[in-house]
Amino acid sequence: MVEQDKQGAFVRYILYYPESEDLIRQSSEPKNLGPAPRDTVRGRQGKAGNGLASRVWKGVPAVSLVDRFQRSISYLRLSVTDRCNLRCRYCMPADGPDLIPREELLTREELIRLTRIFLDLGIRKVRVTGGEPFMRGGLLDLLRELRDLSGLDSLHITTNGLGMASHVPALRDIGIAGVNLSLDTLDRHTFEKITGRDGLDDVLETFHTLLDHDLTVKINTVVLGEWNSDEIGRMARLARDHQVEVRFIEEMPLIGIARASTIHWDQERIIDRLTSELGTLRPLPPNGGTARRFTIAGFTGTIGMIAGHTRSFCSTCDRIRITASGLMKTCLYGPDTIDLKQMLQDGVDDNAIGAAVSEQVSNRSSDGFEAHSGCGPRASDCMSSIGG
Repeated sequence: MVEQDKQGAFVRYILYYPESEDLIRQSSEPKNLGPAPRDTVRGRQGKAGNGLASRVWKGVPAVSLVDRFQRSISYLRLSVTDRCNLRCRYCMPADGPDLIPREELLTREELIRLTRIFLDLGIRKVRVTGGEPFMRGGLLDLLRELRDLSGLDSLHITTNGLGMASHVPALRDIGIAGVNLSLDTLDRHTFEKITGRDGLDDVLETFHTLLDHDLTVKINTVVLGEWNSDEIGRMARLARDHQVEVRFIEEMPLIGIARASTIHWDQERIIDRLTSELGTLRPLPPNGGTARRFTIAGFTGTIGMIAGHTRSFCSTCDRIRITASGLMKTCLYGPDTIDLKQMLQDGVDDNAIGAAVSEQVSNRSSDGFEAHSGCGPRASDCMSSIGG
């Protein structure tokens, strides 16, 4: 069914074309696991070859993506470009990444088709990422098309906020459910040192415009030791003054510039710093995300901890990724598993693509450490090429 390369890590092709609906459903289920119960979904009229949406699932229960550890996948991170207008030190090499040729990026039609396939496999939340998503031409039109897809519960976007304040009203009108804003410092000089650009005022304008338009905002702050650890309390106070979640992210040494395999600011040390400056952090109940969430007395918003390096969130991970060039990743830390763009170009139909996706999800690694062990020479890929 699925042909792999010698390392068994990268699916090049799928040659499985079942003739009956029963066989299709059987091939799309993880090995040794039955599909989790779901409500029935409404089929859509599709073009010839788009059988997953228009032929197979009309009036029958939707398939869920479930891995061998019984983790259900309902969240797709969809990278629409590897271009970025910043050069963050933790995200890419100082001389910039090796950009994907534009003709190798997923087209708008391919992005929409793949999202439809994943929605029919049980995905309900989609986050558009980059690079920087607003570096892609026609992004707002793409977001409108994605938001209109049947079966999508919520559409989100992650951005660095540079030069996008004017787009905020359109994001609200489209129905974007939430915006994750990357912001590592509130100091203009430090911002330029980390990102390579004097753009803090621009990003803060975007931040306040998002709040003025009642959009849900989460701030992603990567703690970079000597660069910004002295601002942990200052960043957290944004959640005191505004209805936002400030999320502190452990630096991930395996991605981007080669570094040692240890970090100095893990989530426990960050919590200790916050406690000493701001008071006790009271845990909130888990909500299925990667962040451990907390409240602090007197705060309007919340605080989050994302263990990007220690990877303590893997047991509840519910996400899957598609890179800007159409490669699927079942784990941020692991190798690419399927070249979805190549399958589309080779005329593989939606049923077979869905079966390949399900098979790879069913074989997902137990955690990021196991997944990373299979990366080989690609272990140092920069975050902007992966999609975060």
